Formats: sequence, structure tokens, C-alpha cells
Amino acid sequence: MQKILQQRWFWLMLALLWAGIVLFYSLQPSVELPGIFRMLRDVVLHFAAYAGIAFPLMLYSRSQAGPWKVFLLSFMYGLAVEFLQPIVAEGRMFSWSDVGANTAGIAVGMLLARFFRKRIFNPKHDVV
Repeated sequence: MQKILQQRWFWLMLALLWAGIVLFYSLQPSVELPGIFRMLRDVVLHFAAYAGIAFPLMLYSRSQAGPWKVFLLSFMYGLAVEFLQPIVAEGRMFSWSDVGANTAGIAVGMLLARFFRKRIFNPKHDVV
């Protein structure tokens, strides 16, 4: 398993798969929940979804400009999905709070990837 985790293609495939899942569910018709519950659920889901895109993209990227590319790609993807929602999905609309949650999720996903990168790509082999 460790060998697979050390392969860049694995992280790219994971990011693309997750981005496809996010797109699919983001373009489904809206399910109404009462006021605050809808907003909290929406913010948490957007945060987690975009952290889940940025994390594997950061692990895939190896260049110096990688973090900027990952941030811009993830951010633009989220923005494109937000613009598509009112066109494609019934009951959906563009929301700045969703964009904010996406952006926060991207930042946290990137930070987590930085933290875990060494543990994934350079695991310590402790001899007992």
C-alpha cells in the first residue's frame, strides 16, 4: 500500500475522481432544509469537498509553483461549478458563502498535504 501512496499518478487519479464526484453532486437539484441547518450543512460539505480536491492535488504536484497552481486550479474549478449550478441544476444558485467555504477547504487541504507529504513520500523505517 505504501508504494501505491508514493506514486504521483495515484494522487492525480484520486483528485480527478473526487472532483468528478463533487461535480456530480453539486449539479443535482437542491434538497431543501430549514434555514440554518441548510447553511451549516452546505458550508461543511463545500469545505470538505474542496479540501478533498486540494489535498491529493498538492501531493501530486512537485514544482515550486505547485501550491499556486493547485490553489488556482481548485479555486477556478469551484467557481466554475458555482456558475454552472443555476444553469444546470433546478433550485441551485451561485453563492458567495459556498465560494468562501470552498476557498477555506482548499487552504486546509493544501496545509494538510504539506504536513503529510514527508510522511507519505519519505516514511521512516524504524528498526526495533
